[in-house]
Amino acid sequence: LMECLVFARQLGQIAPGPMPALQAVSGLRATSTASLGQLPGQAELMQRIASLRQLCWSVAGVERSGHSLAAALPAVQRERRELERHNGWRQVQQLRPGDALELTDGQDGNLRLQQELHHRLVLAELLIGAALFREESRGGHYRTDAPASQPFWQRHSLQHRQHPISTTAISP
Repeated sequence: LMECLVFARQLGQIAPGPMPALQAVSGLRATSTASLGQLPGQAELMQRIASLRQLCWSVAGVERSGHSLAAALPAVQRERRELERHNGWRQVQQLRPGDALELTDGQDGNLRLQQELHHRLVLAELLIGAALFREESRGGHYRTDAPASQPFWQRHSLQHRQHPISTTAISP
């Protein structure tokens, strides 16, 4: 919770620059939903989101172990790749500015839930990867397989999607 307060204060001090002017879009292209294929239903997507939430809580919550983190990471990566292979997902991701996608009843909500699930899967992958990388107990997180804080870990971890996690020494 303290991290939330610190970062909220820092974000509150950021002065965003002016928004760029929107350019007029000419010639909207309508894309048919026929090639979207069968989208997962709302109930299925909600269940997958709930299962992911439970998985993150059980393996990357306050109490963690390297074994459970190592088992969960490939499962989350596999589910993200499976979602990204779905024909409908690929078609939506390939839309260009100015393209329009005509949706039937229910497809809009399902696409939004697919997007939400994808965001959560990416976040879970990063969270579990970071928790697996930092092999110690520090702050509010307790590693059952490494219960004591270690001097080596008194440094920042840097994490970017699709790149290995690294550390930097903290300046005195």
